[in-house]
Amino acid sequence: MVRAMGLLREVIRDVMKPVLVDVSNRFWSRSPITLKIEYDGLTQFNFRVALPVGKSVTLHWGDGNETAVVGNGVTSIVNKTSGYSSAGTYNFYVSGDVISITRIYFVNQEFVFGSISRWGEMADLARIICFGTTGLYGRIEALQYLTNLDTVYLNPSEVTGDVGKLHRLNLLTTFRIMANVTFDTVREWSNNGGNIIISSDNITPTQVDNIIESFSTCTNFEVDASRCVSRTAASNDAIITILDNGGILFVNESENFIPCDAELHTDANAASDPNANEADAVTGWTPTGLGAPNEFISQSVVKSEGSYAFKINANPSPTNGAKISKSFTVVSGGYYRNKAAWRWLGTGEVWEYELDTEGTYVAVPSDGIFRNLVAYKEASSTAMVVSFFEHTSSNNGGLYVDSISLRKVTQ
Repeated sequence: MVRAMGLLREVIRDVMKPVLVDVSNRFWSRSPITLKIEYDGLTQFNFRVALPVGKSVTLHWGDGNETAVVGNGVTSIVNKTSGYSSAGTYNFYVSGDVISITRIYFVNQEFVFGSISRWGEMADLARIICFGTTGLYGRIEALQYLTNLDTVYLNPSEVTGDVGKLHRLNLLTTFRIMANVTFDTVREWSNNGGNIIISSDNITPTQVDNIIESFSTCTNFEVDASRCVSRTAASNDAIITILDNGGILFVNESENFIPCDAELHTDANAASDPNANEADAVTGWTPTGLGAPNEFISQSVVKSEGSYAFKINANPSPTNGAKISKSFTVVSGGYYRNKAAWRWLGTGEVWEYELDTEGTYVAVPSDGIFRNLVAYKEASSTAMVVSFFEHTSSNNGGLYVDSISLRKVTQ
């Protein structure tokens, strides 16, 4: 009996022992903002956030440390950085007045992973700036009811879902996503002034048409789907509507679907394939900052079609503002189709394309293959300037350019 009572006391003692619970992980799973930080021992995690005055949140870094953030205003960014002492994986989350957050920034941090699936709970969220951060995932539809949202950068990311579902976001002026998204839903967007860039290997030709159709009802809006597959002729009318509404369109086209007048790029040079006037020359184009040891030449090794293509190289002597350009005589108010096949040089920074010298430009993809870039724009004067230019802090890099065409859309 005595022995039995002793065993019973041991059992009771064991049952009554305090149990250690990982409280941080429990609350981590409850927060709308939860991230895994793969710290390499070198680059700390930087998180920036904005809150209204009178609101506050706590940043839980996952190493036992916390940082309080007090709101300074809906547009006033508070910048905080982790202080991890050793490499490892840390569970970061935000508690407090999370639903009052108005802006979220974390940039160029490929070691950050997390879902956006609950970001829609932050009803006042107006700005998401997450670029150079590849580890974000979840469904883009999570943002569809954030009617204060004006800016979204999710490039690149692993986000999926139907971008067309965001049609309610009529305050959106900047939307740039490079992810595994689609564009299934066609609705009339009503945004005024801004730009959208969509890059996805999951978007089909019909979905490119959906993008063009959906944004054709916007005013003064710039639409860039040039990194997707080719559109089809089904979106011809929507392109005219975009131009009627003061917009600009960048797309990929496998052929000229829309009726156009005669070719205007008639110089005999390495990029004159569309007018059957190709020559081993750079005639008609003006280089800036590309004198020796830099290059602006005709060459026959790397080309999209025909026998030659332009090579532009600012790597030997990086030069701020290096470019090639050509001015065309056009009809003011006319609609124009400008096409080029371009490819990153493979070393140095990527270059950009500009049409009509109005700050309307697109960066060349860094995948090292030729891409067809087609721009549709209304001429603002009787001169339309086409440029390929350096636009980075490194002042280097370059392009191969081929098959340049400029034609007035038949009206």
